[in-house]
Amino acid sequence: MEASGSEHTLDGTRYMAEDGHFENTYYSDFISNLDKIKYTGQSMNISSIDVRSMLPENINHFFRYQGSLTTPPCYESILWTIRKLESTLKDMNNKTLRNDYRMAQPLNSRVVESSFLPRLGKGTFCRQDKIESRLLKIEGLIMSLGKHMHSGGLRNSKPTRYEPRALFPLVLDFQEKNSGSYALAQLSHPMELDSFTVCMHVLPQLKGVHTIISYASNGNDHELMISIAEDKYTREVGLWIGNEFINLPHNFKFHDWANFCITWSSHTGGTYLWINGIVGEQRYLKRGYTVSTGGVFIVGKDQDGLLGMSNADTFVGKMTDVNVWDYVLSTADIRDQMSCERNNTVVGNVFSWGTTKLSLFGGVQLDSQYRCL
Repeated sequence: MEASGSEHTLDGTRYMAEDGHFENTYYSDFISNLDKIKYTGQSMNISSIDVRSMLPENINHFFRYQGSLTTPPCYESILWTIRKLESTLKDMNNKTLRNDYRMAQPLNSRVVESSFLPRLGKGTFCRQDKIESRLLKIEGLIMSLGKHMHSGGLRNSKPTRYEPRALFPLVLDFQEKNSGSYALAQLSHPMELDSFTVCMHVLPQLKGVHTIISYASNGNDHELMISIAEDKYTREVGLWIGNEFINLPHNFKFHDWANFCITWSSHTGGTYLWINGIVGEQRYLKRGYTVSTGGVFIVGKDQDGLLGMSNADTFVGKMTDVNVWDYVLSTADIRDQMSCERNNTVVGNVFSWGTTKLSLFGGVQLDSQYRCL
């Protein structure tokens, strides 16, 4: 006998319960009033109820399909919306609910939609991560090929793996929070981007907002900027493109080095945040936009205009393996960024860590504490 209570299953996994069939702390005020409505025509007023507290923290992540009631008369007139709820579910005797479900029913040609790209389990016949990897690799190759054809030939400056001349391992230590502490990049590749992937390993030393990279053009102070924020209430990655901003929330807490990758494609405006090889939900920003050339690229500091430095949001901590590509990396290549085998890791063709020249200012130091040592 199964030891969980949800009627719906995800990849064959049955979860603890569903919100239509349990009582817990968040629902108790609502359920306690149901005894006052026993017969047809009866009604009552509830003076206050916190509906938001009944829902999971992430309300943008759900499945939806046209279904039926799960109790008689089982009318097929229900639009089911399934969200994952993490709270502990109890019955009236304060015991965990078990086996409180109807057996899974056939789909009967119903289409189950999702607000995100589902992650299928390891036992699934068609592996989702392999599909994503191949599709993203194809998309990246097509975009890269288009750029090569437009420029009149293949680039010779695109490093595909760590080159022998690269400085490795390179770790930057930003010890002070001041406006003069940053690294200025001398890019050999133009920042004309209609898609990109940015990856880095970071180890922040303070709470607050930390700017990782900042690219400012003549028209936009925040042509492309990525920051990481963590405080008592918020954990998110901030992404600026063309002076427009979105936040990419996450639940990761810093205890050691962490790998962050952000992908964006102008074709759809879709952007993804990856943390240690795990992808989050898709967000959208600046569809149809192209990041412009002719700007200034710095590491560890926000820019107020071209090299007008801001003391706010400065990075304090250690940073390594920062790379920028002018295409969307495949799933496999993103996950390879966590590898300690540098010869197996794809490096950026726009900004290549250890190869792109950096000028250090304001006490930024080279550090020997590499993440794999």
